[in-house]
Amino acid sequence: MINLDRTLSKFVPGAKSTLDKRGSSNVPIAGMSDKRMITLTFAVTLDGQFLPIHIIYGGKTKRCLPRGVRFPSTFSVSYNVKHYSNEKEVLKHLDDVIIPYIIAERERLGRPDQVA
Repeated sequence: MINLDRTLSKFVPGAKSTLDKRGSSNVPIAGMSDKRMITLTFAVTLDGQFLPIHIIYGGKTKRCLPRGVRFPSTFSVSYNVKHYSNEKEVLKHLDDVIIPYIIAERERLGRPDQVA
């Protein structure tokens, strides 16, 4: 049994520092009011194993994906216009993460394929 859950998360800017006048008490970081969102899909197995995350960015092309970020190779990263999880995204997550996990577990346990 695998439990899936989706959540929206604010896109977090990667700035680590900012500049302002010497002696300023409040220094706003540019981009902190960024309202862009991403959708994250988390999956956990009945025995508590956390599976790789599916991340959906909002955009029409690969240019919407963050530059210079190296996600773990097991993560499933995609994009669509509204960053929502739809049928296409669920199928991608199944193909990229869930089904490979199930196949690997069946092999590890020596279980034959099951046909519905």
